[in-house]
Amino acid sequence: MLIGNCTIGGVKMGAVKRYGDVLIVDDEKNLCETVETYLTEMACFRNILVANDGSQAMRKITNQKFSIILLDLSMPKKEGIDIIRSIADKKDKQKFNSVGKIVIMSGTMNEFQLQEAMHLGVRHFLIKPFDKDKFITKIEQIVKSISVEDL
Repeated sequence: MLIGNCTIGGVKMGAVKRYGDVLIVDDEKNLCETVETYLTEMACFRNILVANDGSQAMRKITNQKFSIILLDLSMPKKEGIDIIRSIADKKDKQKFNSVGKIVIMSGTMNEFQLQEAMHLGVRHFLIKPFDKDKFITKIEQIVKSISVEDL
């Protein structure tokens, strides 16, 4: 699907494809709203969904493929690292979400969590609190690496 005015690197790209769906997973509702606003302003994504706990996130991840998953580690009902393990354990990667497109958003990540996430394949991190510029820069890095299979 073509859209207009997708912004990458501060440049309006004109008519370009949408870069799939994004899932924001965080129990801080204000942060979810802020991140959703940033993503909406980029105008590059087909759908932006929000889950405020780990169980809700797993239901969405099981039923839908996301180009990017923005994930907090400390959440009620199911921890972020457990969600990453679930995604990494799926045998048929084409039907499920990719660990490589997860962005961990956390202000309390310890060394063990960092190493485990990296061992499972996570390569993108945002330390809370982050500002709009840091967020947009990180998302732009990922968008540039999205392939047709990720949509």
